[in-house]
Amino acid sequence: ENLRNIIERHPFDTIGRQTASFGVAQWGVGESYKELLKRADQALYQGKAQGRNCVVSATLPQTTLNEQ
Repeated sequence: ENLRNIIERHPFDTIGRQTASFGVAQWGVGESYKELLKRADQALYQGKAQGRNCVVSATLPQTTLNEQ
């Protein structure tokens, strides 16, 4: 969220003000890096669908939730 705010407030010389969306995911127990990146990517696109300029966290995989 801090990085998103910095980008939003920064006056870029040639392109002016910009925004950014981020999808973040916590690595789940037994999850491959490809599965992790897929969940983060899905969270990113969810943020863009919600209107952009936001940070969306992916939910943990079911296997990780069962072990907590």
